[in-house]
Amino acid sequence: MTQPIQFLDKAPEIRPIPGFVGYGVSKDGRIWTKRSNSGRLRPEWELLQGSINEDGYQKVALYANRKPKQKLGHRVIWETWVGPIPSDREINHKDGVKTNNNLSNLELVTDQENSIHAHQMGLQEPLKGEDNGSHKLTENEIHLAAEMRRNNATYAEIGKALGVRAGTAMKILKGERWKHIDTGKIPAINLHIKGETHWNAKITEEQAKQILQMRREGHDPQAIADAFLVGKKLVLRLLRGETWRHLERDNKCT
Repeated sequence: MTQPIQFLDKAPEIRPIPGFVGYGVSKDGRIWTKRSNSGRLRPEWELLQGSINEDGYQKVALYANRKPKQKLGHRVIWETWVGPIPSDREINHKDGVKTNNNLSNLELVTDQENSIHAHQMGLQEPLKGEDNGSHKLTENEIHLAAEMRRNNATYAEIGKALGVRAGTAMKILKGERWKHIDTGKIPAINLHIKGETHWNAKITEEQAKQILQMRREGHDPQAIADAFLVGKKLVLRLLRGETWRHLERDNKCT
């Protein structure tokens, strides 16, 4: 759809759109054409209105080799006046108005930057979880935190395992953060965490085996604790099978 224009002041600078003969754009965001309905080129420019797509952006049909190609107005403006848009970048409308394609209102951003801007402008629902650009944890780690809590781990232990403060772990598990995940209803995932992969492990599996062997050889629990620079209580719990339960023991280990 075109509309004849009578310029009352200085006509805008119109730059031809690469790859589409008879079409041009001005920096104020308008798209122009010299093509008639029959495809012939006229001497004067006429405004090409286009239409609005379901996402609220202007779209226009540009003809090349008698075949129409649907193009988004803001992308046409950028590509004509600035250059190609990298595959990992998008065009953002600074004022949040999707139909304001003035070149000064456009900027090149990443997908995440575009989403954050839309959220700040109230154009998009708040970003949750891993979609939030400031997130430090993953949803799998939130599930791990919930499982650790069900196994009586302290907030300090959970925080240490996840690399966050104990207060952060507490807020997550109380639903003050990551609110879209109900940590109280997360089904048990039966992690079977054991050995040095356990969040509270103080020694390696090899050291645990050495402790058991030293006890078999008659060494005193305190002497074993001193040798490994750990507390006597840790050694006694290991010898009684309260920890490292998957390791083999015999009567000499008690």
